[in-house]
Amino acid sequence: MKLLWIITINNKQEKQIKGLLMKGFIKLSQIILLISLQMGISLSSHADLYEPIPQCYQPTKPLWFATSYYKQRYEQDIDDYKNCMTTFIKKQKRAAAKHTEAAKMALKSWNEFVKEQ
Repeated sequence: MKLLWIITINNKQEKQIKGLLMKGFIKLSQIILLISLQMGISLSSHADLYEPIPQCYQPTKPLWFATSYYKQRYEQDIDDYKNCMTTFIKKQKRAAAKHTEAAKMALKSWNEFVKEQ
């Protein structure tokens, strides 16, 4: 299985890489690592580009309930909608808590670094 890598670099970057390779400063494996890190960073920077939305069906109330079945079906649809929204809200709160904790840890790390300086 072959992997196809499409990497866009300009002429200046290409000359710099060739020059470094010729001088023996960096090896090809290091270039591949640098490029993959750059690609990973650029992909992760777009991770929260769109805000998540609930994928829940919101039931519409019928104009009239022809039979008791339609009334029960509507009530069941309301329960399903409530459960879906509750699940979505809980998931978002867990994600927000993780982000808040990560921010606190980053701040703590920064403060420790500053104290050492």
